[in-house]
Amino acid sequence: MTVANGDFATGDATGWSLSGSGTLLVYSNALGFNARDSVVGGLAAQTVTTEVGQAYTLSVDVSEFGSNAGDHTLVIEIADAQGAIVATRTDVVLNASSLTLTLPFVSTTAAMTLRFLNPSSTATVVTDLIIDNVAVTPG
Repeated sequence: MTVANGDFATGDATGWSLSGSGTLLVYSNALGFNARDSVVGGLAAQTVTTEVGQAYTLSVDVSEFGSNAGDHTLVIEIADAQGAIVATRTDVVLNASSLTLTLPFVSTTAAMTLRFLNPSSTATVVTDLIIDNVAVTPG
């Protein structure tokens, strides 16, 4: 199964639904939350086709980017076609850090929605939460 534009190589958010109070912006082939010094509260989502009963693992590269110091909370949710959350994790991405996060889940419907939320940050001026290389693999 494929995540459309999971590496943001198109230079934009094609394939993604962006919403919330914070500005989300694609730059340097990655998606930035609270970009342009905006407030937190951004949401990026994409619905992918899955096989019911199949185990999958979501992976995503996350980092803090900017010349100011800031720690950013990232909530990752996997929702089924009815909106029920089947898997979730919350992480704080520390200033100047980069890491790969994974989230295993079992598909309960033929369409599952990947959600990435930035509900809080210790700073938003010249510091962004970045996600890139979003992928879902069987197993």
